[in-house]
Amino acid sequence: MSDRATIIAFENWVSTDDLTHGLDWVRWLLRSVRARCQHIVFQGDITSRVHLLRTWEKFTRHTFLPAIGPQIIRAWQAATERDVTALIEADTSLSALLSPAETGSSRRAGALLMHTTCGAKFQGLLGHYRIEWEASRTPGHLATTWAAAGVLFQLSLVNVLAEYLRIEWETATRDTPHTAPPHGTHSFAALTSLALRTQNQPALRLVRHA
Repeated sequence: MSDRATIIAFENWVSTDDLTHGLDWVRWLLRSVRARCQHIVFQGDITSRVHLLRTWEKFTRHTFLPAIGPQIIRAWQAATERDVTALIEADTSLSALLSPAETGSSRRAGALLMHTTCGAKFQGLLGHYRIEWEASRTPGHLATTWAAAGVLFQLSLVNVLAEYLRIEWETATRDTPHTAPPHGTHSFAALTSLALRTQNQPALRLVRHA
């Protein structure tokens, strides 16, 4: 993408730099997940860059777009509406869409983010969700926890989706030489746009400046 371009989301302006390079403070917030998880749901074939990208394509087509992405959107909407019941329903639904192994690793990553955000003030819905999680009444997937945390920190749905994809990629490729993010139709921005369109949400629109 050209540097002289902007992506417009349905709720605000989101720069291509934010989606391509990430937000520094989000990287800090998710640091424990990146450092302490071998992977979340995506497990890359790291024998070569080509195989890694093929595995990423398979993950996004069969797991992120039909399962994780829709539940992130559902959870983000529930969090914006301060509906903890709907948030828990999205969290529980994700367990039924993932394998037991994927569910376990996703919940472990979610627990790390829960601990990272426990000191935040005025937690709103995230605080109510945390109470339910501590009482084992909701699984606490990273996708759901991240959506609720994203609303707390006033992130748009576009950024929440893109940063989730980024943490999946960066965690799985942390110890490999093939870590450059995917481009084109499998980039974080393109997949975020597709996830929104699939769920009948206004998609991203790239505006190129002369």
